[in-house]
Amino acid sequence: MSRMIFVLGDMHLPYMDMYAISEIADEIEIAQKRGDDVTVVQVGDILDQRAWSKYPKDGESEHAQLEWDKAEQCMATLHTLIPEMHIIFGNHDERVAKRAADAQLPRQLIKTLDQHFNFEGWKWHTSEHPLEIDGIYFVHGDTFPIPTPQSAALRLGQSVCYGHTHQAHLSYVTTHKKRMFSMNVGWLGDERQSAFNYARKSPHKCWKGYGVIIDGVPHLIPID
Repeated sequence: MSRMIFVLGDMHLPYMDMYAISEIADEIEIAQKRGDDVTVVQVGDILDQRAWSKYPKDGESEHAQLEWDKAEQCMATLHTLIPEMHIIFGNHDERVAKRAADAQLPRQLIKTLDQHFNFEGWKWHTSEHPLEIDGIYFVHGDTFPIPTPQSAALRLGQSVCYGHTHQAHLSYVTTHKKRMFSMNVGWLGDERQSAFNYARKSPHKCWKGYGVIIDGVPHLIPID
């Protein structure tokens, strides 16, 4: 029996790649049936919330109600596929709260994502402190600069998994006292969706896949 932590990156529901997510859900189920000790962590930007972005929208943008209705349906489907999961707040997940703050609405009037999607088996992590499991930090990755992959572990002082950049990196750094790794787990969005038109001309394409830590050893798993 192995100890396995599946680390899922930015999904940007409802603009996700549900086929890729279903593949990962199958792998999780296989590991569980095999008797492995399995934990699943989603490292933020589970929703896109494009309608509440401050950035300009193009003519293909969906209006806010339609995007939200689709996101609700996708979240219900995701919970069916992965009923037990830790979820970290990303910068996209905070967009509604930021717009409410801009309007100076009292916090009591705003229902946060963890309150709205309070599904059994999902544990939301909204603290400013990193989620720590098995001595590894899990963060979204938007709150600290990462000029090199190794600097994430050095900055936090221990091994760390993160998302945010839609890229994949895995590197080790060794000090006198410990060996640490930094793993950026890519994303699970669908680049064909109009929500990602802004990145069409970028030479740096998104890496689709996920991370898995098996008995303390990190691995990156690509999805075509």
